[in-house]
Amino acid sequence: MKEKKDSVQKLFVPDIGGNADIQPYFLASDGEIDKSIIDNLDSDVIILDKDLNIVLMNKSAERTFGVSFHEVKGTNYLALRLRSIEQELARNLNNVLKTKKAFTIKELQIISPDKVTHFFDQSCIPILDGGGVLQGVLSISKDVTKRVYKEIQYQESQKMLKALFQELEVKNTTIRSLQTSLRERYSFHSLIGKSYLMQNIYDLIEKVSQTDSTVLITGETGTGKELVARAIHYNSHRKDYNLVAVNCAALPETLLESELFGHVKGSFTGAIRDKKGKFELADKGTIFLDEIGELSIPTQVKLLRVLQERYIERVGDEKTIKVDIRIIAATNQDILELIEKGTFRKDLFYRLNIISIRLPSLKERTDDIPLLVNHFIEKFNIRFKKNINGISPNALRKLLAYSWPGNIRELEGVIEKAVLLEESETIENIELPTDHSATTNLCLPKPLNAGPDISSYEDLQKRLDMLEREYFVSVFQKHHGRIGSIAACTGLNRRTILNKMKKFSLKKSLFK
Repeated sequence: MKEKKDSVQKLFVPDIGGNADIQPYFLASDGEIDKSIIDNLDSDVIILDKDLNIVLMNKSAERTFGVSFHEVKGTNYLALRLRSIEQELARNLNNVLKTKKAFTIKELQIISPDKVTHFFDQSCIPILDGGGVLQGVLSISKDVTKRVYKEIQYQESQKMLKALFQELEVKNTTIRSLQTSLRERYSFHSLIGKSYLMQNIYDLIEKVSQTDSTVLITGETGTGKELVARAIHYNSHRKDYNLVAVNCAALPETLLESELFGHVKGSFTGAIRDKKGKFELADKGTIFLDEIGELSIPTQVKLLRVLQERYIERVGDEKTIKVDIRIIAATNQDILELIEKGTFRKDLFYRLNIISIRLPSLKERTDDIPLLVNHFIEKFNIRFKKNINGISPNALRKLLAYSWPGNIRELEGVIEKAVLLEESETIENIELPTDHSATTNLCLPKPLNAGPDISSYEDLQKRLDMLEREYFVSVFQKHHGRIGSIAACTGLNRRTILNKMKKFSLKKSLFK
């Protein structure tokens, strides 16, 4: 027996133009609706009478609400909806009944029987009979859940992107601040020293920084060679790229070549992957080769090629790699003496020594000791949370009398210990390593009465200048103005002594 076909009398749906997203395209020209047609639609189609009871429902709507049409036929439509939207939907449906005008709800939220949230675009259209009398409402719904979730995901992703951009901007601001701090810290203006020797070095650093020429820095251990290299880098156009420092004396010969030039996988035992060398890491920046005199002859040959051609080869590889770098080298050895011994290539020296910067020992720039002491006191006050405000005249005299074989590095260590151990607000006690050369060679006048503690740096400088002048007057008197004799006694070179004569207006003729 054939199932009785549900049919509906001829209905008339007014033209709703472009106001509804879903047109009732399943209506025949005479307005009749056939359930077999609407069952094949992917939109939910429900016909309600004027009391909003269900008259007809297609298969798609049955799936959405989890019911069959025969179960809910004659049931009020609002009973199928969520309570949270019942009032809104009822209000809109009643408006259709009152005004006989269609309306559309965008992204109507419905929770299915299996507790899954869906979103629908719903158009509600009045149904009229031949005489124009309202008979019910046609509801056409389209599941737009995927579209809504995509929109939600898009909005969330936009929020996340905005938050990430804000976080990135904060980090970029921090990075710029750190870069500025680094440039200020290592700018040549921040190198400590006011002596004419250091002023000359500042001028040279300023000129050298504007070029890409290779630089060779020489000087005793502890004179600040790496600090000068950093000053050159951070004042150059390469400042935004890497400064890679390599201590050639700290690496064994078996690893040095690999560290400098890199290696490829399998080139030697333990080479389990390709590795970039320091030259590649410094590309577009600066490489600082400290203790250059410790390089072996084979490594010197490779370095010479880099200087000449700006190409490198990784260990175990035949491919050449171009590098754009500036090379700064440093040593505390006498390179010319190494050349004579045959342990350093003369052609490499000529390539490195394009611009030479010789750093004076601390013994040659005693004028700078008070400045350095003040700088280190401030540094270690912060580190140890102390409040040392200066150094006593007697303690300073002791520092000025010492020969400083370890130069600035040694002075820094002495002040660090003094700040750490000092209980008062002024450094009174200074412990220096045993220095026989200092006690036997330095010609010091008898201790002077330094007077009360110094209250300002300006007072300190005046007192120091007075003490230094009295010291040189005493030495010149003792040696009758003979420069050679004074140099042997004080350990200072002739140039430094001549500068002191100029500074304090001392003439040899006054002491003969």
